[in-house]
Parts: sequence; structure tokens; C-alpha cells
Amino acid sequence: MFKNLSKYYDSLSYHCPSSKEMTERILKQIRLRDPQPVIANIGFGKGNECLLLAQHYPKIIAIEENDRYLEAFEKQIAQEKLSDKIRIVKAPFNMLPFETGYFDLILSEGGISYSDFGSRIGLWKPFLKNGGYLALSELCILKETELPYELADYLCDSYPFREIETVDYKITQIKDTGYKVCGQYKFPDSCWFEYYRDMHNCYEEMPERWKNSKEGYQVMEYIEECQYIYSMYKDYFCYMYFILRKPLN
Repeated sequence: MFKNLSKYYDSLSYHCPSSKEMTERILKQIRLRDPQPVIANIGFGKGNECLLLAQHYPKIIAIEENDRYLEAFEKQIAQEKLSDKIRIVKAPFNMLPFETGYFDLILSEGGISYSDFGSRIGLWKPFLKNGGYLALSELCILKETELPYELADYLCDSYPFREIETVDYKITQIKDTGYKVCGQYKFPDSCWFEYYRDMHNCYEEMPERWKNSKEGYQVMEYIEECQYIYSMYKDYFCYMYFILRKPLN
């Protein structure tokens, strides 16, 4: 949908439902053993979670593969004088250039978009220290029953490269990969409403000529469809935050 709409898409504060409050809630559940932990934020996007991590921890490795996000965030951390705390690394998410057992915590919000969930968390596991944590958000199905056709069609069109399965299926993948589940938290409605509000606000800030174009109309139709689907079928799907831990031995 947004392949040729980078200016609009890049103006969004978040690229999936989230909030500062939700990330803070997750960080409060994590107790790191090392007093000087090394933290990875994989797929930092606009940098919201990375800046929040920098308020809590002394050393953050910000990992991204999109050049537009890399350039913009590099300027931002320089302006905010955080270059001593945040190091930016360009790397594909499935080929991290780090040593085994390098990180105390990996955090990734909406960072698994184009691969199997179980495969990705398995690829990241070696980079965690024993006893280290992986905290990540993921789109999940809430019911074992067959999805309404309208919802299934929407999910297929909106997330064509994404594996969307039930929470229980994700838990099985997590355990099969050798992690311990330390917590799972369903995103509240407020995260979704704020996400859609941001989509509307960014749309309104776009030039009138663009809003009146075919692309502009398509974006507005998509925003309205997203809101409609969530209001109608939110009992069937959600974003879930998982806190995983690599065993100590």
C-alpha cells in the first residue's frame, strides 16, 4: 500500500500500535543482572523506543536496515547530544554483526515483518547473554475459530509477508526455540486509537494537492478501513508484547 508513499509513511510517529507507556511497562518487568548492560533496539524506525531506552540504560545499539530511518535518527541523536549513549548500526535483521552473547536485552517493536516469528527469535537468541531478555511486540490472533472473511481478507492484504498466528501458537514457537516466557501483555485500545489518530494527523498535514490525488484518496480509504476493522473485530486480533528470557545455562 505505502510502497510509493514514503513521505506520508515516514511522517508517522509509529509504524505499528505502540506508546511510551506500553514500552515503559515492559521495561519495568525486566531485571538485568549486569550494572552496565548492552541493549539492542532492532528495527528502531523513528527512534521512539530507542530514545526511551537511553533514559534507562547507558549503552544502546540502534539497529536498522532502512537508510531513510538511519539518516534521520543519526541527525536527531546528534542534535540531542546522545551520540555517547546510542550507537547506530546498519545491518539486516537476520544477519546481525555481533559476537555471541553480546546483548543483555534485545527490544524490537513490530520488527518482525517479513519472516517466520519462530525463525527470527531463533536467529536473535545467540546474541543474547545467558539470562538475557528479548522483548518484542507481534500481531497475533486471539481466537482459535475461523476468522470472519472480511477480517481474514484485510489481514492478508495489509500484511502479505507476515505470519499471523494465535497467541498459543506463538508461545509454542517461543518454547520450541528454548526461551522462557516471562510475560505477555495485550496492547490496550489506547495504543490503537493513538496510532489511528497519528495516521489522520499526518494525512491532514500533507499538501492539499496530494490529498486530492488518487494516492491521497487511497490512503484515506485505508485509514478508514483500518479503524473499521479494529472496531468490528478487535476481539479476534491484537498486538501482543512478549518478554522472553534465554536460560542461564
